[in-house]
Amino acid sequence: MTLISWNGGPIFRNGAVGTEQACCCDQPPPCEPPGVEYGTYSYDDTIPPAPDFCDCNCYSGCDAQNQPDFGQVCPDPDNPCTESSCCGEELVCYVRSPDFPAAPGCEPRATVFQGALFDDHGTIEGEDRTLTLPDPCVVNNPSEPLPTRPLPQSETLVPFVVDNGDGTVYLKLNLVVKNGEICGPYGVISMTVAWFFE
Repeated sequence: MTLISWNGGPIFRNGAVGTEQACCCDQPPPCEPPGVEYGTYSYDDTIPPAPDFCDCNCYSGCDAQNQPDFGQVCPDPDNPCTESSCCGEELVCYVRSPDFPAAPGCEPRATVFQGALFDDHGTIEGEDRTLTLPDPCVVNNPSEPLPTRPLPQSETLVPFVVDNGDGTVYLKLNLVVKNGEICGPYGVISMTVAWFFE
């Protein structure tokens, strides 16, 4: 790309139109290729896939008093629902981008959009920082509103970069979906991520 020097009109130098050095990163931000890729993820889209409600057939919610409320879904006479079913477990997994052409000099980014939702709570980890989705059943003061489970605002992280060794890379965010005392976890309910370089 050629940048033309301009000051109310093109600037001429020695009878020719003056030019300037183009921006770094080969092209100005956002770096293209590879552009922006969007991914929307749910239970089956994490690596490894999250268990579903039939794999952990004892589930929990919050009752009117904001206490764990146990119930049974996908009834199975050979696997009766008990309060210990899938309790205290963690699902450690990640979501990833498609393969990108390597982008020398460009920094990878991942924007997690507002409203990302786990079942039940946990963290979204990038290289630079970690986002926390709090447990909605934790009540410090009954007069205070419950913390929200969804991500309250969109956040941009530095994702982990995995080199495929063939001139392409993929980007990933690590997820820890957990439920310490009540039953679960089931994983990501909904999560939309924009993967890009800048």
